[in-house]
Formats: sequence, C-alpha cells, structure tokens
Amino acid sequence: MRILVIHRADAAGEALGAMLLGLGHVVEVVDHIAMGVARLQQTPPDVLMLHSEGAGQPDAALIARLRTMGNAGWMPIVCLSTGDATGPPEDAHKLLTEALERGMDDQITLPDGLGLLAAKLARYQEILVSQRDAQAIIQRQRDIHDNILHAVLTFDESGRAVETNLAARLTFGAATGERLMAANLLGRTDNGHATLLLGGRLELQRIDGTRFQAEISSSQWKEGQQVRTTLVVRDITEQLRVERMRDEFLATVSHELRTPLTSVLGAVGLLAAGAAGALPPQAMSLAAVAQRNGVRLSKLIDDILDLTKLEGDRMMLHMRCQPLARVIQESIAANQGYASGLGVYLRAEMEPPSLVEALVCVDSDRMQQVFGNLLSNAIKHSPRGETVVVQLSKVNGGFRVSVSDNGPGIAPEFLPQLFEKFSQEDSSDRRSLGGAGLGLYIARLLVERMGGSIEVGTPLHGGATFNVWLPPVVGVARGADCGMQALAPRGAGESSGAST
Repeated sequence: MRILVIHRADAAGEALGAMLLGLGHVVEVVDHIAMGVARLQQTPPDVLMLHSEGAGQPDAALIARLRTMGNAGWMPIVCLSTGDATGPPEDAHKLLTEALERGMDDQITLPDGLGLLAAKLARYQEILVSQRDAQAIIQRQRDIHDNILHAVLTFDESGRAVETNLAARLTFGAATGERLMAANLLGRTDNGHATLLLGGRLELQRIDGTRFQAEISSSQWKEGQQVRTTLVVRDITEQLRVERMRDEFLATVSHELRTPLTSVLGAVGLLAAGAAGALPPQAMSLAAVAQRNGVRLSKLIDDILDLTKLEGDRMMLHMRCQPLARVIQESIAANQGYASGLGVYLRAEMEPPSLVEALVCVDSDRMQQVFGNLLSNAIKHSPRGETVVVQLSKVNGGFRVSVSDNGPGIAPEFLPQLFEKFSQEDSSDRRSLGGAGLGLYIARLLVERMGGSIEVGTPLHGGATFNVWLPPVVGVARGADCGMQALAPRGAGESSGAST
C-alpha cells in the first residue's frame, strides 16, 4: 500500500517509517500539515497516518478537511499518539468520538501499538484490495453499459430514472432542474411509466424535441424492497424506412410482372384452345407446361402482394357474420379440381352436425385463402388414393377447423420454423414440390388479424394436421357486417408465421 505519514521529524517518526517499509509498503513521511495536504491533493495515498502531538487528542476539524481530499474510494485515516490522554476521561471520549464522526478510522498509541498497527494495516490491505476489485467490476460494467448502442434506462416506481447509459443521456438528456422522468421520453407532463412498461412500438421524444419511432423492451426486477424497471429503447427509424422501401419495391415489381404475365397466360390459353389452329401433340404438352408454370408464377406474385399489404398496413378485412361451414365447403369446392388431378379425395366432417349453423365474423375471401393454402399443401403432400379430411368441431368456446392428411408428415426439427417467412422443409433448388414458403406465413397473419389462431397438430397415425381456431359471434346477426378491420404492422415481439 502507499502510506502517507504526517509526523514530526524525530526518532519515533523514523522508526515508524522503517517499520512500515519493513512490512513491504511504499511510505512517504512529511513533517508538516501543509506538506501533507499538498501530497494528498497531488496523489492520494491508500492510507493516511496523522501524528497527534504528545498525548493530545486528534483534531476533528483537520480530519474532516483531510477526508475531503482522499481518493474516490475509502482511505483509512489513522491517528497516532505517543502517550495517554490527560484531563477528564469524559473530555477525551468526547474528542475521540468527534474525530471518529468527522472521518477518523482508528487511533494507535506508539510505540506500544506498533504490533497492533501492523495487524490493522494487513486488514486494511485486504479491504482495499476488495474495494479495488469491486471498483474495477463496476467500471467494467459501466463501460459495457455505455458502449451499448441502444438507450438503456432504469426507473424507480415513481417513474424517475435512477440509472441511464450514455446512449440514453445523449438521446433523452434530463429535464431542466430535475432528473429524467418517464414522461420526458413521451414528451408529455403526466407520468408515462405505465405506458413504457407495456413496451412494443412507441413514438418517443428526444432532448431536442424531435420525435422518433422506437421499439421498447422492458423488464422488472427488485433492488431490496424497491421495484426497478429497465427499458431498452431501440430507434427503428432507419429500419422502418428500409421496410417501406422494400415493400414499395416488391409491390412495384409485382405489379410490373403481373401485366405481362396476364398477357402471356392469355396467349398460351388461346393457343391451347386452338385459337390459332390445332396444335400438334408435342406443342400441346409444351403449352400445358407453360400454362401450369404461368399459374404458379401468378400465385407467387399474389402472395408477394399480399405480404407487402399485410406487413405494410395496407390490407383491409371486410368482416361479415356468416356460417363457417359454408366457407369451408366453398374452399373444398375450389380445390376439388386440383385434388382430382392428383388422385386425392376431400372429405368434410362436423362434430356435432349442428355446427353447420355455427357463425363466425370473418372476411370470407381471405378465410378461403387460408383454407385453400392448407388444403393445397395437404393435397400435394398426400399419396394418390388418400383422403384429406377437413373437420369442424367446437373447442375452447370457439370453433376449430382441422385439415389432416396422410402424407410424410413434418420433421420435428422443422416445427419451430414452420411459420417463418420463406421457410421450407426442403429448400434445395431440386425440391419436388413447388412453393416459395409464404403460404402459412400469410395464413397465420390473416387468421390472427381475424381474432383466431393457427397451429400444427400432432396426428396419431402419421401425416400432418393444421388447426385453425376462430372465436364465436357475440351480438351480431347473421349476414351483418362486423366492420372493416385494418391490419396493423407486426410488432417485433410477435412470433412470425410462415409456410411450407
């Protein structure tokens, strides 16, 4: 340890210095208070020893002054005396108490107390090492905190910030004359603590008054009996700009592709129908291939347009109260030709049969798109001669539509990715079944926006089962409009959907 001793220049002072050096410490002895103060201001020591003349008691005012000049951590101040105090014991106790209250840590009587001093110094050293280790950890955590690019703020229960990182201070600063409050982030005067606790996407206000879109994640924890809330604020202005550019690009490209594709499909269809004369068998097969792949491309363009509308808040749902069974039957009828071409049968079941009158509030066209996607997936994965079963049942206070096939099923390791965008179990260029991996993603977005849910089931005898759950109608007459519903952009905290 670095020890500064303020002691008069005499044999006792020299002996003390020699003893401290013998213990392995770095020692500097000065014989005047002014010199000691100068050393404290230049390089604060680890331990300060102050000699009290004769049998006198330590000067409390001087100790208080020296305490303010120490280092940032704890610097033990030890007063040294060379004899017993004189005068009434109560006066000595009073002076000693005052000195301890003003910052003195201990008092040692020399020379008898040298052994005791050595033991105390060893203890001080242990404490100071622990203190330095703790300070290093604190500084490292502070540096890590300040190097996080996103704003990180911790609030107490009243909505007052108790800790912020550098990014938070640069972004939000603090209100004039007071500490940063949760309401400052929202740019209002009322307590915005509850609003921030909800997290998600919010519009916040910077210290300069400008506003920006942010993604907020929050967590609560306890410090003693106090509840703390830590927020991580991510500025998503650039992310939203890129997403808008992407959506606009996809929509533009899709529209530009649709116009020539419509002409191509029309021309191929006319050729196949013999509008330009009968085609030889070889040409007919080529026309059929062109027509089939043109339809696939058209479906892909439709999916991309739906995707940009869903994720860009540009799709409206026309919700109407209608029988769910009718929507299912229309979906089956629309896919009957596709199933027949692959030698697959379709069958509808209801448990109980009275569910034929079950009413739901949905956008019929979009719900048929959902069921159509599930049916086409089940059909193309089913072996020839097998049956795809669509079952309507009542579950958990609502209605469940299950689409089951007897195909190869879904690999367990792929299940977590099943509803992710552009996700396919076989993503190689040689996969035997077509698809861009958007169908289930779009289906999930549509079902969730209509108040329902979609999940993959666990069939008992192989194959795959997809379940769509929809809530029942409450207080709406059959055929009545349930209102128009705009699809909000997906928040970052939502689980993504996808397709096979």
